[in-house]
Amino acid sequence: MGIFRSVYFAGHHLSKYREGVCDILAPLWIGGVFTMEFEFIKNTLLGEYAVRCNMEHQIVGRWLQEEIGQDLAKLKHVLTLIDKAEQSPAQEFLWTGREISLLVQGDEITVQENALAYESEHELETDFALYDSESIAACGREDFVALLTQWQSFIQNQGRF
Repeated sequence: MGIFRSVYFAGHHLSKYREGVCDILAPLWIGGVFTMEFEFIKNTLLGEYAVRCNMEHQIVGRWLQEEIGQDLAKLKHVLTLIDKAEQSPAQEFLWTGREISLLVQGDEITVQENALAYESEHELETDFALYDSESIAACGREDFVALLTQWQSFIQNQGRF
């Protein structure tokens, strides 16, 4: 019992145990440039899974944790949607969640709160710019697929790699 921590850094895998929690920290690198950092956590005492992302991609972590969670069928559906988008890059593919949705267009993935879709019709005050930055994020297809496949492995292996 305890915490297992597995860290991915530039393709190298490091692991260590901690008391009570299991987490994976993974910065994604494309062409030597840092693009997204995320951490998978399993509370081994409660059996709960969580995702933490860097500030620019918090909404991505929320989407994965709240909309997908441990539902591997939903995860497979999203991966299939991304494959379809790769085959038809001119088309937009939308996966609508309860609170957060995913838009796939070619190699670009956008994750945003559903409320933003309604607010975008009206000009928002500049005071909400920071809120908006926490409510929408975009990343490349490769980064996003890497996140999803690592989450899938994390869930299937019960918090261990």
